[in-house]
Amino acid sequence: MPLAFKDLTDVAGVVTTHGSGALDRKPAPEDGALAATLKGAGAISLGKTQVPEFGLTAYSENRIAPPSRNPYALSRSSGGSSGGSAAAVAAGLVPFAPGSDGGGSIRIPAAACGLLGLKPGRGLVPAGESVGDAARLVVAGP
Repeated sequence: MPLAFKDLTDVAGVVTTHGSGALDRKPAPEDGALAATLKGAGAISLGKTQVPEFGLTAYSENRIAPPSRNPYALSRSSGGSSGGSAAAVAAGLVPFAPGSDGGGSIRIPAAACGLLGLKPGRGLVPAGESVGDAARLVVAGP
């Protein structure tokens, strides 16, 4: 299945920007836990999707790339922080896009783009180690 990863997810050989100009532009040396799991199940990555800087806001805009927009109303936001993922699915670019959600980052963009987004219970989807989530609120989901 073709999909696109949120630009907070490491994909081997692809730069993970975290939506920030402050980080080095080095390709990830290996897949993160989510990418490895999905690729192991046969998923093919078509690229990365837009995120707010470090995934911190409810709109997917940053200073390094054009903002993500709702494909049904280009003057509107696709939400965030998985807004690029939601926009890609709503536009029919990919049938599925994994996102991550700590406080609405899957559910908000899904609602903004007329989709259904789920925040699974912790531990159901492999996430790997995250130094930026000490409270362990963030989970990966569709």
